[in-house]
Amino acid sequence: MTQTPPANIFAHLLGERYHEIPQAIQDFHNTPCILWQGQAKAGGATHFMANLMRKIMGFPQPANNLPVTVTVYYTEQGEECWTRRFGDSEFSSTLALDKNNPQQMYEKFGPVKQYFTLDIIDNWLYWKLQYCTFLGIKIPQLLSPKVVANEGVDTEGIYQFVAKVTLPLIGTLVEYNGYLTKSH
Repeated sequence: MTQTPPANIFAHLLGERYHEIPQAIQDFHNTPCILWQGQAKAGGATHFMANLMRKIMGFPQPANNLPVTVTVYYTEQGEECWTRRFGDSEFSSTLALDKNNPQQMYEKFGPVKQYFTLDIIDNWLYWKLQYCTFLGIKIPQLLSPKVVANEGVDTEGIYQFVAKVTLPLIGTLVEYNGYLTKSH
């Protein structure tokens, strides 16, 4: 683990457009090993399979006013390791630039990799899912998860996040939205 990021993945992908995103989003992506805290609302399908999958993945169960913490640290290989805690639920993922396509990054959850490009629309940062792989094999679009992942700021400039994962036959596996501020 290293304190200084070898490269900011988001700045790399957005290039000069990186400075178009609000300062709170830049601060989030520029500060390794900092604890961010906030609150969120979580939702999702409530049937047995969705509940079981959330439990296995460490995703939060549906609830309001969940305390949230997020830590990000950088590896020497240039990866970002994110740990998110929503109440009693915790999950981690690794983000890195796609070595085969310098215009996209991936987020890895165990054997699943989700490949994203980034865009800025109305001061919000949009993660646009391109495709997913499972154990390195591309998942056909028909069977692939649908992912919404956005970052923005509220009227007071506070960092906001929105995420939703929908799976075929399962429905909404998890969705959450909330805010984060740097812990002091």
